[in-house]
Amino acid sequence: MTLSPAAWGAFDTAVRVFVAWQVVWGLAAFVSVWRDKVLASGGRRRISERTLHHTEAWGGWLGSLVAQQVFQHKTHKTSYQRTFQVIAVLWLMAWAAVVGLTARARSVEGGDLQLIWSEQSESPRSTPVGVEYKGVLLTLQQNGIPLSESTHQPDYLKMPAI
Repeated sequence: MTLSPAAWGAFDTAVRVFVAWQVVWGLAAFVSVWRDKVLASGGRRRISERTLHHTEAWGGWLGSLVAQQVFQHKTHKTSYQRTFQVIAVLWLMAWAAVVGLTARARSVEGGDLQLIWSEQSESPRSTPVGVEYKGVLLTLQQNGIPLSESTHQPDYLKMPAI
């Protein structure tokens, strides 16, 4: 199925937001772990583990992991690592889902089955008019008239205005 340009744009934007979210929270978590290490070295009041886990849970798990390794901080505390690992596994599953959806969308886009859209000059909306499978075009018809020639289209084929 070929996605409309608007659908591709929305999908692409969603993936970019997901990545940006991870980068921002990763930096926040990295700085938080670094700051906690500095405070611990100075014998001052530290950042709570709950706060560190919150930054990880919001998406900073990778930044926290890097900081833990770079600064050798919180790497041996079992209770902390147990919670951190649960958060990391959940985010890895989210990444796997995003990568899987992206790969699926790309393979469908370039695959054998494509939904053919007609561009109507008087309307900014597109209408599906057929399905192409391995080079064979099957047109969608209503009352024996191809939808590309029909003036009336069922509601389920109408695209919302952009």
